[in-house]
Amino acid sequence: MKPPDQPLDARGLRFAIVASRFNHEVTELLVEGALECFTASGASDVPVEWVPGSFELPLAARAIAETRGVDAVVALGCIIRGGTPHFHFVSTETASGLMSAMLETGIPISASLRRTTARRPMRAPVGLRATKAGTRRPPPSRWQR
Repeated sequence: MKPPDQPLDARGLRFAIVASRFNHEVTELLVEGALECFTASGASDVPVEWVPGSFELPLAARAIAETRGVDAVVALGCIIRGGTPHFHFVSTETASGLMSAMLETGIPISASLRRTTARRPMRAPVGLRATKAGTRRPPPSRWQR
C-alpha cells in the first residue's frame, strides 16, 4: 500500500460510481469531481449509475459490487434536512446499508453523503482542487488483498 503522500495509481483497476438523482444539483458536482479524480489517477471507463435517491444507494452499490467485477464502488448522495426526523432516518440507514454492502461483498464502497440544512446547492470542494487539499480521493485499491 502506498503512503498518502505518493501519487495514486488506479491503472488497471475497475471502479463504478452510483449516485442519487435527488438533489442532483449537488450530486452532479460530486460525480464530476469523482470522475476527475479517477482520470487523474489513471482509471478509465468508470461507469455511472443513477438511482432515485440516497436511500437506494446501498442496494445499487451492492448489486454493482456483486455483478460487475469491480475493485471498488463510489456512492454519492445529498440529503437535505427538513422539519421531520426523515433526514436522520435516511442518513443513518443509507450509511448503515453501504457499510453492510461493503462487509457482505468484500468490495470497498466509498461514500460521500453530503448532508445539509440549506436548500441552495452546496459549494463544497470537489474534484482535483479538493484532492490537492486532501479531502477527495478515489477509494483505496486492493488494500484487502
